[in-house]
Amino acid sequence: MSKASAWFRIARLEYLPVVLLMFGAGAAAGALYTHAFDTTRALLASGCLVLIQLAAMLTGEHFDYPGDILNRHAGRFSGGSRVLVTGALSHDEVLRGVVVAVALLGAVSGWLLALSPHAIRVPLMVTVTLGLELALGHTAPPLRLSHRGFGEINAAFMHGIYPALLGWLTMGGRPADPLPWLVGMPAFCAMFAARTVAAIPDIHPDSGAGRRTYALIFGARGAVGIATVALIAACVGGLLLWRDRIVSGHYGMAYLLTIPHAAVLAWQTARAARRDDADPRMDGVIVSALLFALWFGLIPFAYFVHLVRG
Repeated sequence: MSKASAWFRIARLEYLPVVLLMFGAGAAAGALYTHAFDTTRALLASGCLVLIQLAAMLTGEHFDYPGDILNRHAGRFSGGSRVLVTGALSHDEVLRGVVVAVALLGAVSGWLLALSPHAIRVPLMVTVTLGLELALGHTAPPLRLSHRGFGEINAAFMHGIYPALLGWLTMGGRPADPLPWLVGMPAFCAMFAARTVAAIPDIHPDSGAGRRTYALIFGARGAVGIATVALIAACVGGLLLWRDRIVSGHYGMAYLLTIPHAAVLAWQTARAARRDDADPRMDGVIVSALLFALWFGLIPFAYFVHLVRG
């Protein structure tokens, strides 16, 4: 594997679409609230999101190495990116990458704050700082949320509610307004299900590395049950957004499409978790879970962008 391929692989870009769609939904909703859309601030804030995501992936790769090296059945979506395990990148290179990502985040966020109205600078600064802290703290000490049973919750927040909130604030939305939280909650539930499912193939290596995922705490069957409840909650959340006309019309009706997807995904997850063979990877199921989460970013994004464009 070339260095360029290794850096591309460690970035785990498959998780970015949901994040960017939720950011776009929050930013478009914020523009409706303030009657103005600032393209430059939107680009800078989305750049902050990408850098936060990159810092999280690099940090996780370094601190999850003890578990990754134990994983004999790693797939594209479980067991890490494998660039450290295979030697494609060194720990020093990855840690330098974290430093560069954080430094760039400081520069981009500083530029964003300089271009933002005075009234939203403090909320924006707090939100960006919180995002970086949660991203690094997912696996890095002292927080180590993934080792304390909060990994799935943190990841779901960072992929669902957080980007919608950042987009909303970037366009000048009020910090206390519940709209970005309501719009982001179905995506939170969907990503919570996806991360719970993704941890099932890694139960044994995670145990050896000291991680505390729900799949490890409750077992594979328990994780399937938790993921199924989260899938149902995501569908219900989307339908409530439609019922309350937060996302209305044909766009809100599109949430009905999530119901059969959730049913199929729950069946796929239960079937894969019961499978007892030499290759317990669940790449197909995890892809399906990520596509399910994509609904809850795409629908509000399309709706609010439609309203902004008139």
